[in-house]
Amino acid sequence: MKKRRGVAILFLCLAMSGAARAVEIINIDINNYGNDSAYSGPGAAAGRTDWIPFYGGWGIAVGSQRSANLVNQGAGAAASTYAEQIWIGDDGRGHGYITGAGSGLMDDGFVNTGGAGGLNDPNIAFMGEGAYGGTFDLIVYGSQAGTFTLADGNDILASKSVTGGVPSGFVEGGNYVVFQNVTLGQPNMIRLYYTNVINGLQLVSRKTPVTIEPSSDPNDNLIDARNYDVAFDTNARGGEITIYGPDLGNYVHYLDTGEYMIYDLYVPQESQGKYLLSADFVTYWGAAGLNLYLDNKPLGSLTQTQHQEDSTIYRSLEDLPVNLFAGIHELKWANTQLYFDVVRLRLTYEGPISLDNCSDVYLYELEPAGDLNQDCRVDLEDLSVLVNNWLVNYDPEAQ
Repeated sequence: MKKRRGVAILFLCLAMSGAARAVEIINIDINNYGNDSAYSGPGAAAGRTDWIPFYGGWGIAVGSQRSANLVNQGAGAAASTYAEQIWIGDDGRGHGYITGAGSGLMDDGFVNTGGAGGLNDPNIAFMGEGAYGGTFDLIVYGSQAGTFTLADGNDILASKSVTGGVPSGFVEGGNYVVFQNVTLGQPNMIRLYYTNVINGLQLVSRKTPVTIEPSSDPNDNLIDARNYDVAFDTNARGGEITIYGPDLGNYVHYLDTGEYMIYDLYVPQESQGKYLLSADFVTYWGAAGLNLYLDNKPLGSLTQTQHQEDSTIYRSLEDLPVNLFAGIHELKWANTQLYFDVVRLRLTYEGPISLDNCSDVYLYELEPAGDLNQDCRVDLEDLSVLVNNWLVNYDPEAQ
């Protein structure tokens, strides 16, 4: 058992140390009106090949797989706020288009048609207050020569041009430009103006994971509650903060049951080990309770007993042991009670990775192949399970 566990851990460490999760990218393909077939393939920012098509309507809510459709806006509203919301400024019906026969990213798009139809000042707006936001690199594609300009209100942030005429592939300055480190979300709409053609957009998140240190000082690995990468807040209570998104600087306040935050962690090889996880709460009334998950696997719960309503910060009554292997991880907390605030999470280094029982082996997906009865051994009992089910037909369509 111990030898097998050690070999499994070694292989997992080697695999995770050499692998990094792709940067979070949101892809938008601008089509001619009514054409809902999105381009599928790589862009200048590699890592995602799925694209959201814009083909008519007043705007488009865009999100990654993690951040799409999470935040409710207003009491009783369905979840509708995405990683970013983009207002195209036109429903698409009166726009000029380039329309190609192919399915590539540069085959179609919006054309600056001058004064026709009131489009003498074409622009795309990234929504302001109320939209989930963050800091992004903005990649803008254009197949014809012209200029793209970013503006915040009346202030020009930057202008960049493309030459057009690129026969294939993606060439910076030829058929795309990059605006780096653009904060989207608040306080104003960031607008993108163009003099030529716009074929597509990529929003590449600039938010970096929280780096974990191998420290036994609980003050060295503090994860501020505002440092989340993804938020779910039902926002159904009056006076609650309504600005969401990474790095926007606001606590999610007066939490309700089922709301949650997700944080990206980076564990260097030298930081790998067993940690104790705790939380700091502000309780307004009742008790505080969090369920914790690592890479979508449940770790357990952190709680705080009932207190009088005040703004005092209380530590959780318990610590949760968690093994952190080298690599990128998602740490998620989810509310079990209301109403309180999470101020921060703490990770305190305890020692080398330790799997104390068979449940731990399965929690970290280190179980041996062929362990059919999940006792962390492969023996005659597993063969017995196989033999007893040898003739069972699991085909759901079998009669």
